[in-house]
Amino acid sequence: MNRAFVWMWNFGEDVRFSLRQFQRVLDEARHQMARYYLSNSVLELNEAAYLLGFVDPNSFGRAFRAWEGVPPSDWRETHRASSVS
Repeated sequence: MNRAFVWMWNFGEDVRFSLRQFQRVLDEARHQMARYYLSNSVLELNEAAYLLGFVDPNSFGRAFRAWEGVPPSDWRETHRASSVS
């Protein structure tokens, strides 16, 4: 097998692995910030979605349900800090 081809294949695998790692870190950061925004702020759900980098609030809702098992509005109701009116 051609060495250049093998090198390029391995390089491609390394890049894909790095992108998957980055996506996991980004996803975890978004999850933690979403929990913070929903429990400690008066932001609307669509504002929180925008701040977290979601283009569509529905995408944020789907991601949040995947993380927490409930829609963001339901989670907010049970976890909102008592100091937020």
